[in-house]
Amino acid sequence: MKKHIITTIVIISVLGFCYGSYKETQKIKVEEKAYLETLREEDRIGYFISKELKGKVSTGKNKLSTYYVNKTENGYDIIITINANEYQNESEILKWVEKEMTKIYTMLYRSDYDIANVRINANFPMMDDYGNVRNGTLHSTWIDRETAKNINWKQDDSILQYQILPKLWNKY
Repeated sequence: MKKHIITTIVIISVLGFCYGSYKETQKIKVEEKAYLETLREEDRIGYFISKELKGKVSTGKNKLSTYYVNKTENGYDIIITINANEYQNESEILKWVEKEMTKIYTMLYRSDYDIANVRINANFPMMDDYGNVRNGTLHSTWIDRETAKNINWKQDDSILQYQILPKLWNKY
C-alpha cells in the first residue's frame, strides 16, 4: 500500500512538473511569436538561422560566424558562414560540417519563406606554408532554387544528410 501511495505521489509530481514546463514553453512560444511579428521577413529568416546555429564550437568561437539575407526579385539569397568544430582528423571535421549544412538547408527550404539560393561556408583555423594560422574556408556548398525545388524536403533528415544533399549541392 505504501509503495502505491509513493508511486502515485511521484507520478503526480512528475506530471505537475511536466505541465509546468509545458505552460512555460507555451508562454515562450507566444512571446517569440509576438517578437517575430515585429520583424521584417529577412530579419525573421536571420533569427531562425541564429537560433539553428546557437552555441559554440570546440575552438570557443560561436558556431555561427556571419549571415547575410538579401531579398531579390527571385526570392531570398542567403550566405552563411559557420565555424567548424575541431576533431581528430579532416574526415570527422567534414562529417560535422556537412551535418550542420544539412540542418541549415533543411530548415531554410522547409520554411514558408521564398528561399532562392543558399550558400554555406565553413571556416576553420588553417596553417599556411609559413606556419601562420588563420581562419580559412574549409568547405563551401551552394544550393540554387532549381535544385532545391526538386528535392523532397519531407524526406528523413538522415537520408537528406547522407544520400541526397551531398550529391546535389555544389561545392566550392
